[in-house]
Amino acid sequence: MLSNMLDDLTIKSLTSLVCHITSSRKLNDYLAKKLDNLLYNEVVIKNVTTRPHRIQMEKYLTARNILNSGIKILNDDRVGRAARKGVIENLIIQSIIKSLRLRNVKLTTYEKPFPTFLTISPTKHCNLNCKGCYANSTVKDSDTLDYDVFVRVMKEKTSAWSSHFTVISGGEPLTYRSRGKDIIDLYQEFDDNYFLMFTNATLIDKEMAKRLAEVGNCTPAVSVEGFEELTDRRRGKGTYRKIIQAMENMLDAGVPFGLSLTATRHNYEEILSDEFMDFFINKMEIKYIWIFQYMPIGRRFTLDLMVTPQQRLWMYEREQELLNKRDIFFADFWNSGPLSDGCIAGGRFGGYLHLLWNGDVTPCVFIPYKLHNIYDVYKSGGNLDTILNSPLFKAIREWQIDYSFMKNSGEMGNQIMPCIIRDHHKEFMEIVRKTGAQPIDELARAALEDDEYHQGLIEFDKEFAKLTEPIWEQCYLRSFMKEEKAG
Repeated sequence: MLSNMLDDLTIKSLTSLVCHITSSRKLNDYLAKKLDNLLYNEVVIKNVTTRPHRIQMEKYLTARNILNSGIKILNDDRVGRAARKGVIENLIIQSIIKSLRLRNVKLTTYEKPFPTFLTISPTKHCNLNCKGCYANSTVKDSDTLDYDVFVRVMKEKTSAWSSHFTVISGGEPLTYRSRGKDIIDLYQEFDDNYFLMFTNATLIDKEMAKRLAEVGNCTPAVSVEGFEELTDRRRGKGTYRKIIQAMENMLDAGVPFGLSLTATRHNYEEILSDEFMDFFINKMEIKYIWIFQYMPIGRRFTLDLMVTPQQRLWMYEREQELLNKRDIFFADFWNSGPLSDGCIAGGRFGGYLHLLWNGDVTPCVFIPYKLHNIYDVYKSGGNLDTILNSPLFKAIREWQIDYSFMKNSGEMGNQIMPCIIRDHHKEFMEIVRKTGAQPIDELARAALEDDEYHQGLIEFDKEFAKLTEPIWEQCYLRSFMKEEKAG
């Protein structure tokens, strides 16, 4: 998201300011104001990417909220030295600032794909059995990524992409075991990376919280569905109370953490309510929020849990309100499309790809189709570039460029609906057929063969386009045209 915003001089200034961040609250607050002004001038005023003002304002507000979240972590006396080092050195300097100069060069030449990060789901095993789980994970599942392959992938993506940010998903990552190692061992081994770990948190007892605090380079994003009734309804009775206890354990240990919310047509209002935000931001002291709209893939895939087009529009409008009035980082994987310049699947600049527990590699966490398996790629002498240059990944990146990414501002497609599989399902299915992509499991195969399912998604896209095209045209593109004329 911050890629393409800043030039070399700004990167040097940011690095200098960040390196002076200390445990002094007054100095941190002073430096935060300096950074805030620098971000506003570069992103909104200077706007070297010449993107519409509305997009740049959203990017600035989000960057400001990331900054505020980081300062809250550093001003928290319970956060230990390792966690401070992780936030300052690994996340801010390594993952964001130092990568920007190289990314700017790569983006200018556009020689080959250059992803920002990698999402790895190292195990399918999970201690819960949530309704509609996109990964179809259960207690019975034992598929696990071999630790040596895990390490090889981490080394490769860090050196080849200058990527020091890694997302860990699942299954439940804290159940991962391979060659006598667990997921915390991996965090410790790759102490130059910062890890965002999506977890149900029920296994974070005091000892696990202490281990997370000691490694310092991982922030857990805890999954909830709302308050107790809605969370327990989907995740099992008693889960909510275990989550609250886990949060208290992390607070005591000084581990910064956030929320991962799955919006359905039943809980979308609750998870975006002021009551919900106040409780988790103020009382549980979360530092960020990720919002994922329910995707009809995985176990018992159904369109009936998806938010309706009208509900999604309400979410978009509510999230715009929260972006302005809340000083905490949050993003909706779909509605926040303008922040990332559209779809980030397929290993594009600023984007990512997804490695599963059995070695399958997909363009996105929510795309259950693949052409390659990492074990086979390595056996044949290939590497991650082999996957990035596959027909499936290339076709997705070509669609991204044709639709919106890197287009001139007046020609960009509607980034309020950026997702290729969810918002442009018809085009996505054409890519699947053209490239011969294969389902990763029987559930994905069943979805592939379900005409009613595909037609339902296509109709959803048409309806949501009707609702959002006027917003995109008037609030984003027309405002840009007025700016150009005024200039």
